[in-house]
Amino acid sequence: MNKLIPYALVLVAVLLGAVYYMGAGQTAGVSPQELAAPRENSEGMVTVGITFLNPTSSQYTDSLTFQVSMNTHSVNLDSYDPIEIAYIKTSSGQVIKPTSWDEADSSGGHHRRGLLIFPINSELEMGGFEIIVEGIAGIDQRIFSW
Repeated sequence: MNKLIPYALVLVAVLLGAVYYMGAGQTAGVSPQELAAPRENSEGMVTVGITFLNPTSSQYTDSLTFQVSMNTHSVNLDSYDPIEIAYIKTSSGQVIKPTSWDEADSSGGHHRRGLLIFPINSELEMGGFEIIVEGIAGIDQRIFSW
């Protein structure tokens, strides 16, 4: 009987390792390049593109930073405030509002772009969240998933 104890301990360790690995989340195998791949939505005659900059840039260490572009040929985009219409929703349902919008100098009218900045949240750095943009050009929600 005592000879079986080491085998039982190894089996328990393997099972615990498997449970930990499987519970590590859907994003455990996601590469930085996959996280940084641009997401795009083209509804209601407006194309919104969002790129997560943190995974491939060491420049953004004090915030979660996203490059956002909004483009159209038929809607004036100046009335949309990204801080008011965008937020992150985590896999646990938590809502995180942006802290700032840093608009590019040549932005405005039919073509807007800038940086949408959120507070650091380690839960988000490896994916498993959505950015939701509400109310642009009659589209209730545009959902961008990581």
